[in-house]
Amino acid sequence: MNGSRMRTGLTVAEFLIVVFVLAAIAAVAVPRISHSAELAQENACRRNIELVNAAIEQYAKDNGGRYPVDAAVFKTAILDNLRYLPDGAPVCPLHGHFVFDPETRKAFCSHTPYR
Repeated sequence: MNGSRMRTGLTVAEFLIVVFVLAAIAAVAVPRISHSAELAQENACRRNIELVNAAIEQYAKDNGGRYPVDAAVFKTAILDNLRYLPDGAPVCPLHGHFVFDPETRKAFCSHTPYR
């Protein structure tokens, strides 16, 4: 042997550099991922509102242009009716519930201002 030793493993400095780089990547990635998840939930809520409002329009078409008169009719005639929502009433991913506004003849989610 010529006295040279083969080096194996990482030094403490190299290890700290790797940890620092991974922490920097995580600091950038985690907020973006959580924002993307929140945005996906908001978009799902909007799509659900559109689905419920389409069911309201179909109900009015089937009933001579008459819309639900209050929340109770909205719930029984539309949300609980498999004719208008064959897969059942959609569930808000943000834990809200659907509210019917008789003035606008539209539904909205209690969690969000999307109308």
